[in-house]
Parts: sequence; structure tokens; C-alpha cells
Amino acid sequence: MLANGFRSSDAALGWGLLFLTMNAVCCLVGRKSGAYFGRRMGDPRAWSWPVLFFCSMLMGTAWAIITGGAGGAVGFGFGAIFGVICAVPVALAGFPVFATLHRVVSRDGMIEERRLWPLVFGIPIVIAALILSPGIYQY
Repeated sequence: MLANGFRSSDAALGWGLLFLTMNAVCCLVGRKSGAYFGRRMGDPRAWSWPVLFFCSMLMGTAWAIITGGAGGAVGFGFGAIFGVICAVPVALAGFPVFATLHRVVSRDGMIEERRLWPLVFGIPIVIAALILSPGIYQY
């Protein structure tokens, strides 16, 4: 029993629901803003490699500010700052990788659905695995 009369399992449930809500907001906002930036980019083959890489990092930063801010704002408002801080490194790693792979497998700026979904899920899963595996960084 905690000092405020709640059991620790109640507190864990509350925190878990808050984090799930934040994640759901990030998923929804991230998908919509990512689709918007993807349409703005157009056909990636029309861009040179350096411009594609640089612009994907800029768009990734804008995506991180929007997505991290929206998801973090659910966490008591001031969480938006921490949401952006957590989202920017992920975007700076993920957007250039996705833009490069998109350019390689797309035709006229579009990717077939059977090739799109492995990219859409694979890149964030690899980034999450790298973030959540601190043991590989030990010397």
C-alpha cells in the first residue's frame, strides 16, 4: 500500500495506461505526419543522393518534433519536451535509412505493398532493438 492509499499495482496500471496512450498518440500522429512528408518528397529518384540524405534528415527532424511533442504532451504537458528529445535521434537514424531503401525499391516514387511493410516495420524495430540493448555497448 502506498502513502496515498493506492496499491502499487494500481499505480503500475495507471503508469502503463499513460504510456500506452502516449504510444498510441505517437503512432497516429507519426503515421499521418510521415505520410505527409513522404508525399512532399515525391519521387526520391529525382533527387541526388546528398540532397536526398540531407532533406530526409530535415524532414525526420520535423517529424520528430511533431510526433514526439504530441505523444509527450499526453504525459502531463511538459512531457512534450522529453518526447522531442527522445524522438529526434530515432528520426535522424530512421529517415535517411528509409529514404535510401525507398529510392532503391521504388518505381515512380511508389513502393509495392509487399515491399513497403517490411521497411515500415523493420526499420523501427531495428532502431528499438538497438536502443533497448545496452549490453552490446560494454567494452
